[in-house]
Amino acid sequence: MRSSVIARLIILGSIAILSTLFIQFYIIRQQQSSEEKAFRNKALTALYNVARKLAKSEKQLPANDQLIKIPESNYFVVNINDHINVNTLDAYLKAEFRSIGLRENFEYGIYDCDKDNMVFNQSVSYEENESSSKKMAKLPTYRDFTYYFGVRFVDRKVNPFYTYTWASLGLLLLTLIFFAYSLWIILKQRTLAEMQKDFINNLTHEFKTPIAAVMISSDVLLQNETISQNPRLKQYAQIIKNQNQLLNTQVERVLQVAQMEKTDFQINPEPVDTHQIITDLVSSMEPRIKARHGEITMDLKALAPVVKADPIHFIHITQNILDNAIKYSTDGNVKIEISTYDEADKMVIKCMDHGQGIPKEYLRKIFSRFYRVPTGNVHNVKGFGLGLHYVYQICKAHGWKIKVESKLGVGTNLYIEIPK
Repeated sequence: MRSSVIARLIILGSIAILSTLFIQFYIIRQQQSSEEKAFRNKALTALYNVARKLAKSEKQLPANDQLIKIPESNYFVVNINDHINVNTLDAYLKAEFRSIGLRENFEYGIYDCDKDNMVFNQSVSYEENESSSKKMAKLPTYRDFTYYFGVRFVDRKVNPFYTYTWASLGLLLLTLIFFAYSLWIILKQRTLAEMQKDFINNLTHEFKTPIAAVMISSDVLLQNETISQNPRLKQYAQIIKNQNQLLNTQVERVLQVAQMEKTDFQINPEPVDTHQIITDLVSSMEPRIKARHGEITMDLKALAPVVKADPIHFIHITQNILDNAIKYSTDGNVKIEISTYDEADKMVIKCMDHGQGIPKEYLRKIFSRFYRVPTGNVHNVKGFGLGLHYVYQICKAHGWKIKVESKLGVGTNLYIEIPK
């Protein structure tokens, strides 16, 4: 994976995490604010009704803005301009909270102005396993009022938003850990891939020298008069040459794919006569096809066969396509037709064979690197699965389209569409 891709991955991942965090905080805050507002309105309504009932007349009640104060989000202080009866207050609080549907455990206290202290504290619980009331610690006083009582809802935190915040931060931390771990795995795999690529490149380059030496030696052997007169020795020398050519082809493919993966890989397009290249390649492959009792035909009808292409790569991809068509055809049934024709605003190169064909479920994968169509535990056709991957990458670099049609047991058609 390239550094630019990893950088984009980090940036997009960070944006996604930060966006999730912002949205999460916003939703939690809105929900908490809505819940707190609904609770506060219920509590204020109930406490206002209690204050009104406790007052001997409406005139004794302070103004609305002085009637109830909220020192803390869960603590309400109710101003009463008179002494408060404990039993009456207890009954009114329970009745009002019950009528308004406010089933929250609470404690209340009454302020004694003579002692300047909260002298009576009572706790009310709605839980089944607890008593209906029990003594609690004294509530704080409120200096601005003379006669008042305070109510604290004990199960409500002063700021419940912090609970949600810590939960969100925990989830975010977990997400960041997984994100960092994923990046570490990606970077590690990238390093291993680079090491593997360097190893393959070095290995294939090391193969070039002995391959060249074997090629020269096999040519010398075939030209030797003694060997040429001995059919058995000549056959062995020819086998050496053929297998060496096969090995050289595989090494070249590995090098070609490795070259394409470089960040500075470029093609050098120039005017190329596709018909001339196809004709030359077909001529060079005819002996190989005839040796398998097959035939190859050409039907070159494109009116403008000269296109802008990298000549070296165009030769290689055409050779790979023809080579695949030959390899995947059975002896005695090697029938290949390569044609060109015009279609709207493009020229099409088509290679048709009558080989074994490709199952439909594998067609989308044949251009993947190292992919080979499964044939069980043994591959009768040798190769690395690089040929069509190389063809696809070169077509992509030129801006061409490539597609394949195939039917198992019938054959395969491969199309390269070149814009005019």
